[in-house]
Amino acid sequence: MKFKKEFSFAGIFKKISNYFFDCLYVLICTIVFNLVGIKVLEITPNYLNNKSVVNETVNDIYKMESEAKLIDLYDLNNKKVNEPISSDDLFIKYINQHLIKAYNEGSKEIFKNIDEIDLSIYSEASIDNDYLAYFYVTFIPNNLDKGFVIDYSTTPIIYFNNTILNPLRSNYDYFSFNENDFYYLKEEYASDLYSYLYLNSNNETGKVIFENLKEFFIDTLNNSFSLFNNYTPFKEAYEVYNTHFNELVKESVITNTLSYLISFIILMVVIPLVNKDFYTLGELSSKTRLFDYKDRKIKFYQPLIKSIFFFIEIYWVNIVVSVFTIGSIGLSFSLFNIGNFSFTIFYLILISMFILVINIVFGIINKDKRLFEEYISNTILFEYKKVRDIDSIVNKND
Repeated sequence: MKFKKEFSFAGIFKKISNYFFDCLYVLICTIVFNLVGIKVLEITPNYLNNKSVVNETVNDIYKMESEAKLIDLYDLNNKKVNEPISSDDLFIKYINQHLIKAYNEGSKEIFKNIDEIDLSIYSEASIDNDYLAYFYVTFIPNNLDKGFVIDYSTTPIIYFNNTILNPLRSNYDYFSFNENDFYYLKEEYASDLYSYLYLNSNNETGKVIFENLKEFFIDTLNNSFSLFNNYTPFKEAYEVYNTHFNELVKESVITNTLSYLISFIILMVVIPLVNKDFYTLGELSSKTRLFDYKDRKIKFYQPLIKSIFFFIEIYWVNIVVSVFTIGSIGLSFSLFNIGNFSFTIFYLILISMFILVINIVFGIINKDKRLFEEYISNTILFEYKKVRDIDSIVNKND
């Protein structure tokens, strides 16, 4: 093969640079088209219907969870919030309610300077407002005919004390019981916990109590949610939600794919065909050109063959687009959701990444540093440094 001295074989890093630029332009163009596509998608009747059903079902689910006292949709001023209060904030409310309960049940002298601390925003812990006890003592017994499978061989409150509290009591005997069999913090533990929260954050004993109770609270709450998953109204609502939500995500992922396809056709097919040297924007940016491997001027079909391979090789771009435009939900749907559509996407992405790695390794180990798409299109990539008029070089090499 003979080329003028102005040309040299493009090394593997130069080819990666060319790959990077082409991939970057496709990615940017895909994101732009996708953002436009999503805006168009959002006004279609099917999308609007799915979105409406999802929002309504979410509200129904939140309402059921709130009725079961598993979440709280109201702040401390009893003002409704847009999203459920986090489990960490629920725990803070829970622990303060039990501090007030301990204050009312025991010796008030252990709560130093309590008058200087505004605890009036919290109510005293009771079965009706306890985030853990209410679910087992009240909600499940009132709904046993709706999917819950629990054997209350004793009263619900004894079930709660023996089944839920016992694991904690076997390790940390933090609670006593009043005449109504409702649990409350023992004075010595309430004192240290109160001190840690409001008087002395360096109280190590109080910190340990706080962390242990928090672990107990989160574990019990999660266990409650597991049981709640069998609650028939919840299961029915969640099935409706999941069906319509997946439709929304599927439509968005399809929009991503179409945006990628349009971007690829414009950048890797149309642009090379409209210029007589058949170069891509990536080749222009990396200062490289594609030539026929046998020292002849390149034919129009050769870069097209190369582009078809490149199309598969950079399909993983859809992951980036999904994360950028619809967040981690799009990524999860593309990679992990059950269903023929999503598994097709998963395999395409997996194949795409696999081919990319193999292609780079292939380019490193062969003597001409040709990538696989150069072999199948019978081309080779050259870089140029001195030439200002690429046409003159092509003419010299014809």
